[in-house]
Amino acid sequence: MEKDRFINGQMLAPYGSMPFMGHTVGQIGCGPLAVYNLIESFGEDADLDDILRFCEKYPLLSMWGAFGTNTVSLAMYLKKAGFRPRVVMYPTFSVMERIISRHGAGIINYFHGRGAHYICVRKTSFGYEVYNSANHYSGTRVIRDLRELKRTSKMFLPLSILYPAGPKHL
Repeated sequence: MEKDRFINGQMLAPYGSMPFMGHTVGQIGCGPLAVYNLIESFGEDADLDDILRFCEKYPLLSMWGAFGTNTVSLAMYLKKAGFRPRVVMYPTFSVMERIISRHGAGIINYFHGRGAHYICVRKTSFGYEVYNSANHYSGTRVIRDLRELKRTSKMFLPLSILYPAGPKHL
């Protein structure tokens, strides 16, 4: 994979100050970044501007950006992009591992100490790569077990996992 293919560090330039739903991508854009990273993880070319504009078309789904984006609008975009999105609410770590191992990647939404956050997780031969795991960290986190997210991302309650039941080319 190309080094700059994925987006990490949503608070960092150039993403941190990009306008989004009356806020910035740095403040509430983790959902669209997770969709971007998921599409890229399947070798497709993602268009962040298109994802952001699509999410802005459905402000009610995200309470006009008050809480960032909503899983429904993210799933709708994946469907528009030709994927078959599926959602599991309140998954256990073993369920998330099973889904990501079977489907290659997924978007996890979880509560942490100050709110909620979306990340993209991709299965690799050595474990998992986690994209946009921290707002100010520009690198991709590599973990062996999803339970490590409790420490690295301060996850205390997984809310959902959004994943494609199959990429558009399958």
